[in-house]
Amino acid sequence: MNQRILLASAHLNCKTCSTGDHLPVCWIGFCELSRKLAIQQFLFFQKKLGCDQIRKPALARKTCAWTKEMQFPQTQKFEAELGVSDTHKIAYMPMNTLLIESAGRGWKNVYAALAQVNSWSGSLQSTGHPCLAYCLHRPAYLYRRLENTGQIEQATIRPREFFILPAHEGMDWLRHGSSDMLMLYLRQELIDELARAASSQAQDSVALELSLGSNDPFMEQIALSLLQAVQAPETGVSNLYVDGLVNALILHLLQRQTGSVAKADSMLVADTPALRRLPEYIEAHLGENLDIASLAREAGLSPQALTRSFREVFGLTIHQYVLTRRLERAKHLLLATDTSVVNIALETGFSSQSHLSTVFRRLVGATPGQFRQSR
Repeated sequence: MNQRILLASAHLNCKTCSTGDHLPVCWIGFCELSRKLAIQQFLFFQKKLGCDQIRKPALARKTCAWTKEMQFPQTQKFEAELGVSDTHKIAYMPMNTLLIESAGRGWKNVYAALAQVNSWSGSLQSTGHPCLAYCLHRPAYLYRRLENTGQIEQATIRPREFFILPAHEGMDWLRHGSSDMLMLYLRQELIDELARAASSQAQDSVALELSLGSNDPFMEQIALSLLQAVQAPETGVSNLYVDGLVNALILHLLQRQTGSVAKADSMLVADTPALRRLPEYIEAHLGENLDIASLAREAGLSPQALTRSFREVFGLTIHQYVLTRRLERAKHLLLATDTSVVNIALETGFSSQSHLSTVFRRLVGATPGQFRQSR
């Protein structure tokens, strides 16, 4: 990934650049979640680019409807990864260039691809999952005609603008110009469940809609955080983190479209017996791929309610708690057994020996081998 794309994806204002090749973001007015994500992005890209001229964004604290807790019924767990076969395969078209994708990472609710998309025309068939497309670099003219309704829409898409390719409708498509596009395919089943939970009216399926050239600072921060997750080493991003971003993105899209997230006014913490037993479940399944959906189902809560309630009851986020327990289990095995570091990593839920070593060095200040020698 070249530095131009990295810098564009961060949307940070670098004082040394006067080319106008990237645009600064207006950081004012984000909710607390976006504020934290923006700070994380600033630190990540400053280190990645080695540029001490990147200015830290000044962020205003402001609450929004999404940050208020939603008491949803539990959502089902989706086992299969959302992959290339679930998409329009735009990044794989001969005229386009795939830059990076999430295939193989085990992400069940989103498929992400960054690609250079060039001029072309043709038909796109429905995929069953909507695609949220975000322009990072260079404008392009788009024309589309929806098959079912015959609706025609055309616009020049500029950097930092969004549109959605609908899940259940094919379209005729014409594109003129070359742009770097981030394409996020969102699992339709999850959208439907969150929509039903957030609305008092039963709905069979929700068709997310977003016109060509839409702007939204909150969606922008979530999209860029998912891009950062794709660019990071596979061992450096947990599925819990990705699930949280996807849930936030879907809920925000639903709120934009229907205002159906009115139940977000509830700030209650669900301190239930099932939640209190969740640490025991985590302890018994540390070696498995724990995600928010499975933990929420075990606790009888929605992913959103679990995220808030767990933090309030136990004082840590789910990701922090799971990582801490895995690290403590690994430390015990290193000191009490002669099991190889590779097997310890797998037994404690780390994806590889390298992942365990990275976490160990960061949190313990030594490698697993050095820690074992101290016994």
